Amino acid sequence: MALMDHPLWSELLPYVRIEIYGRDGGPKHPRHRIEVEELPQPLRLKALACEVPCISCGHSIHPIRQRQVTRRGIRQTHRGALYYANSCPLEVRVGCSRGDASRDDYQRVKRAVDGSGGGTPPQAPPVLPWEV
Repeated sequence: MALMDHPLWSELLPYVRIEIYGRDGGPKHPRHRIEVEELPQPLRLKALACEVPCISCGHSIHPIRQRQVTRRGIRQTHRGALYYANSCPLEVRVGCSRGDASRDDYQRVKRAVDGSGGGTPPQAPPVLPWEV
């Protein structure tokens, strides 16, 4: 069961956004990261506790994770940043995140987020000149 098939998905969807991350693929082939914006505390706790099978091997994983940052050579948990990962952490199994199942699931999530408007801030209506 992927996170999109989990009952928690409908609660998380409004907070999920797709971020273009050009560091890896450059401007021609940027990678997309699936970020989870600031969640209300009860939902944040549920999201971090959620477990689903790895999309590749079936091992139990936490698909919503806190971003790790390195400061002065020390790896620390970034307090606010959450992201979606559909496979085993790299320190557990690198191959799970490199397969077709992982890629296909990320594309499925991206389509769902793009189609729902999730993570996209509402656009303010344009200000007309006579309204200024």
